Amino acid sequence: MSEFQHLSKAQIYSGLPGVSFSDAARRSKKKLIDEVSLLNEAQKAQLRRHVQSLSGSSSRKRRAEPLEQHRNVRQRHVPTPEPPTDQPEVESASPTGPFLHPPASETLARCYNAFVSGTGNQALSSQVCAVCATEHPANEGEKALLSELAHRDLLKPAKSHPAHQLFGEDGILLSPAHVWQEDDEEVCWVCRPCHTSLSRGELPELALANDLWVGPVPPCLEILTLPEQMLIARHYTRVYVFKMYPKRGGGTWLPSDQRQRGMKGNVVSFRWNTNRVVDMLEGKIAPRQLKTLASVIAVSFIGSGKLPERWLRATFRVRRQRVLDALLWLKQNNPLYHDIEIDMDRINQLPEDDVPEAITANIRQTADATQAARESETYVPTVEEDTPGMCEKLLAQQWLT
Repeated sequence: MSEFQHLSKAQIYSGLPGVSFSDAARRSKKKLIDEVSLLNEAQKAQLRRHVQSLSGSSSRKRRAEPLEQHRNVRQRHVPTPEPPTDQPEVESASPTGPFLHPPASETLARCYNAFVSGTGNQALSSQVCAVCATEHPANEGEKALLSELAHRDLLKPAKSHPAHQLFGEDGILLSPAHVWQEDDEEVCWVCRPCHTSLSRGELPELALANDLWVGPVPPCLEILTLPEQMLIARHYTRVYVFKMYPKRGGGTWLPSDQRQRGMKGNVVSFRWNTNRVVDMLEGKIAPRQLKTLASVIAVSFIGSGKLPERWLRATFRVRRQRVLDALLWLKQNNPLYHDIEIDMDRINQLPEDDVPEAITANIRQTADATQAARESETYVPTVEEDTPGMCEKLLAQQWLT
């Protein structure tokens, strides 16, 4: 290796001003060093002296810089105030200090236990209050003996019902599904609002005894579809608008922000035939005629192709026997239905198990997905809910005036 390998091209040119180099040497430092090695000893000595002079001036400059910096520092020096004695000392964060050490096993175990206790099944569990029959987080209430409930006499129903299941000698009304036995004692779980109200000697607002008991829904009514409910209803307070969107395959997929969640806009009034309205409200013949469904239920399908029948049957089927069983139970058990007359001719006109033509004939279909996008501009924003399935049924209810 040449002794001039560490020199830059500028240093070589300045040390040998009278020497001319080739173009190749000017383009490449390696070529330049090779040509310097071929110079005579006098020229090499000249270059060595030049390099030594450069080194001597640099060392003198480096020795002078600390002195100058020291002078400047002495001129700008300002005494640093002592820290207050009442402040705690800050622990050193040196590489050998605790900052870079891994946490101790006890610390890890404590963190794990805190996480599990805060997110485990027990922390996320819920309970149903026996007083109001509403669900609450388990940590927002407490278990209590029925015999020790404060002011329990407030939970006695003002008017008894044959289906009431009362507890204790004083007959308090509680949710029977949420009262159990422990050591021959009747126990229940009471939410914090109900417990607070009873402790103050007040009847809880949501207590079943506060005329909020409705009893279990009988199976013959619980299994009814919406059209079947409309056929046995005494009055109509709203209309129902269904929009159905294919979510994958066989149709146009719509983003969640374009799906209908509700109805919003102006109220439009129309002239009514009041005589017919009075006849409908005061009518005692049940069930309603099938053509009534066309006035209270509307279905729209957004997508190409034919609407699969199975999508409709899941929501809009009408079963003749189910309607008859519901009317018989209501006539026997509901005072609002005691005077109805069950018309067997209308019962026989109902499909045995099918979607009525009054609904299928009024289904509107469009393949234009942009229409849903335009309509979505007026929808009320809600929390997104996306349930799995081929078709999402979205219900909007518009109250009638």
